Amino acid sequence: MSLQFIFGNSGSGKSSYLYRNILKEAAEHPEKNYLVLVPEQFTMQTQRELVRLEKSHAIMNVDVLSFARLAYRVFDELGKQNLRVLEETGKNLVLRKLAGEQKKNLSVLGGNLNRMGYISEVKSLISELTQYNVSPEKLDTFLETEDVGETLRLKMQDISVMYHSFSEYLQGQYITSEEVLSLLCDVAEDSNIIKDSVIVFDEFTGFTPIQNQLLRKLLVLSERIIVSVTMDAGEDFYHCRGEQELFSMSKKTVSVLMKMAEELHVTVEEPVVLSDGKNHRYKNAPSLYFMEQNLFRPYYHKWRQKEDELRIVSLKNPREELHFVAREITKFVREKQYCYKDIAVVTGDVSLYDNYVDEIFAAYDIPYFLDQTRTILFHPFIEFIRAVLEVVELDFSYESVFRFLRCGLTDITEQQIDLLENYVLAKGIRGRKKWEKQWTFVFDDTEKENLTEMNEVREKIYGFFAPLSEAFTQGKTVRDETTVLYELIEKLEIEQKLKQKELEFERQGNQVKAKEYARFTKLSWICLIRLWTSWETKCFRSKSMRIF
Repeated sequence: MSLQFIFGNSGSGKSSYLYRNILKEAAEHPEKNYLVLVPEQFTMQTQRELVRLEKSHAIMNVDVLSFARLAYRVFDELGKQNLRVLEETGKNLVLRKLAGEQKKNLSVLGGNLNRMGYISEVKSLISELTQYNVSPEKLDTFLETEDVGETLRLKMQDISVMYHSFSEYLQGQYITSEEVLSLLCDVAEDSNIIKDSVIVFDEFTGFTPIQNQLLRKLLVLSERIIVSVTMDAGEDFYHCRGEQELFSMSKKTVSVLMKMAEELHVTVEEPVVLSDGKNHRYKNAPSLYFMEQNLFRPYYHKWRQKEDELRIVSLKNPREELHFVAREITKFVREKQYCYKDIAVVTGDVSLYDNYVDEIFAAYDIPYFLDQTRTILFHPFIEFIRAVLEVVELDFSYESVFRFLRCGLTDITEQQIDLLENYVLAKGIRGRKKWEKQWTFVFDDTEKENLTEMNEVREKIYGFFAPLSEAFTQGKTVRDETTVLYELIEKLEIEQKLKQKELEFERQGNQVKAKEYARFTKLSWICLIRLWTSWETKCFRSKSMRIF
């Protein structure tokens, strides 16, 4: 049982040092397990790097895992196949149901839970409380003993009501993804994968309380644990003067692990300190190496090399910044023979600039890929589904009907929609009965000429929703309701229309939009529909059926 730290600046070669040593040891001890734990998003990248570094390009007794993957690997080993893990969508559905049941007990949140994204925020807060080992009872104790202000207290009391209900609902039925590590802590002692293994933790900036709880177990069960920590080689690794320090988070991580080792009587080996970033990541970028060594440091040096290698430019707003960047990119491509693929624009807040990128980069004919997670919520097909359900729920309200029509996935033209909208607003038409009957009332001869066309469009729209209205108002099962919705999607040939949009964007050279539409044309939308059928249980049904 031992603990060892690998300290070093960013880019000093900590990962490379770790991987080469682990591969060397693994080759010398083929009977032993070597586990390399990295954050989920780095698992594939790390596995590729280890395979590349290994002479035979095969890693037999080295596993690359995240915390969650380690848990499932151990569960498979121990035959624990009966776990029912509630994923993010399931949490939203459960919380939506519980919010309806507990509405009378929610003094602040009760009136807001139907707002878009509210349930998702409640879910995120409960997930975070779980990760930090804050049980409903601990939350109640905190609210009783601490002075947090009346407004915050009332909000947190509502969260406590939801948290208690959520925990009671899951009891004996499901576990959440945040509780997987707690379960792993309970069974870790029975695992041969963990016992006497060498475990490496790389690319982590810190650990949550539940992860620290697992680390406490691993320190005792494993032969050796190695942790890489990003910290300036000149720092005092074991003492922190406060959160204002640049590496305070790293020092806090070291302090927690050192305390664990002391309590468990685990040997702490001499740390490895790496500081040769100049010859590793920054070998061909001396200006970046200078920044890494001096940025945010209390003692710094001045840059005395070529000014064009490192410049600071201050501009008034994001639009001007992007214009400047576009001019620089154009200069690099035209004068210095760079390719567009050689250039990256890095920002700490993509959302601040993404509204201007299309306009400005298009003006300079710069092709680009915006590395940003796009929500599917406002995709025309998702908007179509939400609008369809809203028309049924709100009984053909003006807003819901024209939200549906403006999705652009029907065969009704914009001119017909405008004509229909003017008539509906002028006559105050609302409700299924008004849409079911022939429209006859007109003010002048112009309207009379258009009335026939409007009635044709009205009949078409009512034909879309008549089967849905019957299915959703006659107490049908979720499967029946979903089937009717599926039939409407088929009737309107949504998949073909999305495919046309994809091809249109490809012809325009807009690959980002083309790929966005391609995800739906490859029948991925059927998965969205099947979501409802997979939850065909009375407890998940609600009058509004607001899944999105």
